[in-house]
Amino acid sequence: GDVFAEIDRAFTERKRLWLNYWSSGRGELTEREVDPIRMITEGHTYLEAWCRLSEDRRMFRLDRIAEIKVLDTPSDPPRLELRDLSEGLVHPSSEDPQVVLEVAPGGRWVAEYYPHESAEELPDGGLRIVLRTPDPSSLLRLVLRLGPDGRVLAPTSLADQARAAAGAALARYDG
Repeated sequence: GDVFAEIDRAFTERKRLWLNYWSSGRGELTEREVDPIRMITEGHTYLEAWCRLSEDRRMFRLDRIAEIKVLDTPSDPPRLELRDLSEGLVHPSSEDPQVVLEVAPGGRWVAEYYPHESAEELPDGGLRIVLRTPDPSSLLRLVLRLGPDGRVLAPTSLADQARAAAGAALARYDG
């Protein structure tokens, strides 16, 4: 509620926002100043804004905003053509590398949460999910989160990264 109210105030007063934002890709909180552009709801509610940290347009999921403040600085995003979102927020390219995951029944949520090319039913009630992403290593946190409910079939480099990260985590408990 507070996040939405502050964003609404920033739009009304045409002010910049300060965010303490959970970046799931980085697995950390980041501080950012952003110039609001618009709000979008597709499964989750997002703030599309010009991010001063990255100097680019970014989408911020409202439920990942840990803190928010309306600044006294006027909002001044560059003139941008609004992206066509009629077919959704995420548009993986057919040129992006393919990732193939097998998930047990406990991991079926992945097919509901991540855009994918196909989700084939498996005899045990799980799924074989095929998706595309420009950077397969960006799915490492997902793979680790799945634990025994998931397995990477391709690319082998992602499977190797997951194996190494899981081994390093387990090694911390051996001492």
